[in-house]
Amino acid sequence: MKVTLNGNPKTLKELEDPEILVSGFGVLLASQVKARPKKMIEKLNDYERLGNWSTLAKECETVAIWAKAAEAVESLMASPQYKRKVTLAKKDNG
Repeated sequence: MKVTLNGNPKTLKELEDPEILVSGFGVLLASQVKARPKKMIEKLNDYERLGNWSTLAKECETVAIWAKAAEAVESLMASPQYKRKVTLAKKDNG
């Protein structure tokens, strides 16, 4: 799953939680991409409790995909270019 920055965030609020284009899915906020694996992991317990093993196996694969997407968002936001944008936005606000 490929993730890219959607548009060109300029304000500090947009930079702290930017819109991310997730290929094959759509546009989500960075916080939503990061929260998605956690929500899915919580559902895994229900599948295990009900003995729905095939769904559990399928969902584990999906969790791994979303975890990689969240990791890609983190690395995108940790890049020097992105950090510079955040710093400049903070200086403009302050």
